[in-house]
Amino acid sequence: MIGYASEMIVAGLASHAGCVVSLPTWRDCKYDMIVDNGNRLFKCQIKSTTTSQVGTTSGGRGGQQLDPNREDRTEILSQEQIDVWIGFQLEQLRVFLVPCEVIEILGNQSISVNKLRAYEDAWKLFNPNPDMYYDPRYLTQGIRNMSSQELGQLRVNIGLMPRYPSNPHRYRLGNTGPYTEFSRMDRMVLEIWEYWASNL
Repeated sequence: MIGYASEMIVAGLASHAGCVVSLPTWRDCKYDMIVDNGNRLFKCQIKSTTTSQVGTTSGGRGGQQLDPNREDRTEILSQEQIDVWIGFQLEQLRVFLVPCEVIEILGNQSISVNKLRAYEDAWKLFNPNPDMYYDPRYLTQGIRNMSSQELGQLRVNIGLMPRYPSNPHRYRLGNTGPYTEFSRMDRMVLEIWEYWASNL
């Protein structure tokens, strides 16, 4: 019931933020909400929590009625399933909008909401911003498929210097906790998305 209530609340907050929202009628869709920005549709998965950790997986189900010996089909959400992962902290009504390719790169089955402050109320990710070289189609297509040179130039364009980050390619979400090693490409993708979410 908490999950369904959270979906309704997030849909209302999305509408309040100026988004056109549609909800699927099939309960077991990979996504919980569609956002229409007037030019493109975005599939969003809502993950709610009443604690400080919010999950990033699909395929799991709670409840005592399930066979404990059944095969675990839990997997981290992917861009094949959704475009945007939405974390929702129910008691504080805090909403975090994160591009799914960021969830894929991080590879964690849950994330602390304290590390997601850059993505809090990032509804502007659905709107273009030419001044910041941002197009919402990146939510569906990603920027991970850009070349190293394209990502480096994008860093320069939006004000992240230098063009290529130097070794070691470490990154920590939300500037808290330990660093994690990533490839240079993935580190650039993570930094660019966090910058956009914070500054759009």
